[in-house]
Order: sequence, then structure tokens, then C-alpha cells
Amino acid sequence: MKRLRLLGLVLATLFVLSPMFSREAPKAQAGTPVAVTFTITHVHELHCDEGLFTPCPNDYYTKVDIGGQGFQRLDWCDNCDEDFSPNWAFTKMVDSSQNSVTLLVELWDRDNSPDTDDAIDITAGPNKDLDLTFDLNTCSFQGTGLTSQQGAGIPGMLQGQSAGSGDDSARITFTISTPSCFENSYKIDTDGDGLPDGWEITGLDIKDPNVQLAEVLPVTDGKPDLALNTNPRHKDLFVEVDWMADTTHSHKPQGGVLEDVIKAFANAPVDNPDGFKGITLHADAKDGDSLPDEPRIYFNTRKPGLQDDFDDFKLGLEPGNR
Repeated sequence: MKRLRLLGLVLATLFVLSPMFSREAPKAQAGTPVAVTFTITHVHELHCDEGLFTPCPNDYYTKVDIGGQGFQRLDWCDNCDEDFSPNWAFTKMVDSSQNSVTLLVELWDRDNSPDTDDAIDITAGPNKDLDLTFDLNTCSFQGTGLTSQQGAGIPGMLQGQSAGSGDDSARITFTISTPSCFENSYKIDTDGDGLPDGWEITGLDIKDPNVQLAEVLPVTDGKPDLALNTNPRHKDLFVEVDWMADTTHSHKPQGGVLEDVIKAFANAPVDNPDGFKGITLHADAKDGDSLPDEPRIYFNTRKPGLQDDFDDFKLGLEPGNR
């Protein structure tokens, strides 16, 4: 609960500072080595064709070539889920004078023999693999059949999606970044929801989660303290659901109520950079708290009591903690 309260406090600050977000990307110095990192964060299997005697889903692995330096390979699992987050990450040093950087991405289904492995279609183009170029100066990418709705060609947009079709096909979500591009992503809010793109792509690290106004830090190890699971091209809203209760009754939302609210937000007539309308509402009742039932609380005025106004409940104030 404290982490979500912290997120709410930081978001309030961001809405005030949102005019400071900028798409101006730092310029790469010519002739200097730059670390380019490509990560497949999510895989969604669209169609699996393993034959009559082999169960689906596929046994996935991926190969990535950054800057023409040769393929690197990472495996995931046997009979992976149809929807999973492998966080395959590949990093290569490239010379900034060779801008733009080329990337070739392949997704495979591992069979009993390497000679019979099946290539998975992950692109709308004529080939199954995904050809990308990444501009070090604008921090933007282009790719086979990719549109702006999938993140292509947008300065500072480090996250994209690509999907194939046919018997063995999948949709992948990926990120491409350099240290300077990644740093700049914390200054950009593509969808205007008050969450910097860097937060939405990588999540949050929290310096001290026990402090109400704890400092939020960039995620540097790929393991965030708080993963947001958001899309920087589609508006998100986070709400922690608390309720009042006493020994005789409870105001906890009944089953299905929050799902209806989430659907209503998803169908809202709100435009997004990804081309789809709506707001993704993250309504969390699992970490919610049952609060003392108070028949009257003040909303516009702070009162001296410990639990007699809205801010007391919002900040989680208890006796001895005001």
C-alpha cells in the first residue's frame, strides 16, 4: 500500500511538472563507443503449429544481431506459456559514427534437432524476422512493416511491438536503448498520463519504501521494485482501492464491480498515441486496506484528529504517526 501511495504522491508532482517533459534527445558523440541494448520484454503466441504428436505452445528462443556483429542467442523454456515475459536482453558496443545501428531479430521454436527448428513469424513484412534500424541521435527506431502506432519513427520512443501471422507466429514487445536515450526517457511522457516513459518501460526503484516521500530511482538492473506493466503510448491510471469497515459491515467492493469500472475506463472516448481509445485503469484491491468506519470525514479541511479528514486516510496516518 505504501508503494502505491508513494506513486500517487509522485504522480501529483509530475502533473505539475509535465510541461518540463521534452523530446529533445541527447546527441551521440561521433566516433565514440556506445552501448546499444535490445530487450524482448514480452511474447504473445498468436498461432502454434507443432504437428499431431507434439503439444503446444512452442519452445521459444531468440537470436539477435546488433550492428552486424553476429548473432547472440538466449533460450526461455520448454512448452512456454502462450503469453510470457522473458526479458531477453542483448547489449553490444557500437561506434557512434556508424549511425544508424542495424538490428536483426529472430524468434525460433526449438525442436529435437537444430536442423528442424522452426522460425516464428514476428513481422508484417515478407520475411519472418524483424529488421530494425536505431538512430542514436533521435533515439528512434524504424522496422519492417512497423507503424507509428507500434512506436516506429517517434523520437525518444524506446518501446515497440511487432506481430506476424500464419501457422507459427507471435507478437513481441521490445525496447531499444542506449544509456543517454534511457536517461532521456525519464523526461518524456508520450501519452500525457503523467508517467514518464522511462517509468512505463522499466518500472520503478524506490530508495526507501518505508518513507512517505521516498526518492524514486531509475531501474538499472532490469529488476524494478515496482513494475508498472504499462504502455507509454496508451494512458494509464493507478488507483489503490481501500474501504471502510467495522465489526458489523464492510464497504469492500463486491466481486465484479472493479472489473466493470476497468471496462468503462477502457471504453472511454480518449485518444492515445497507439491509435486505440480508452484509459487502462490499474485498480488494485489486493493490497488495499480495511479502514475504520467513520460516518463523517472532512475533504476540504484538515482537522486535528488522527482519522477525521480525507488526508489522514490517504496518507495512512495512525495514532503516533501524524
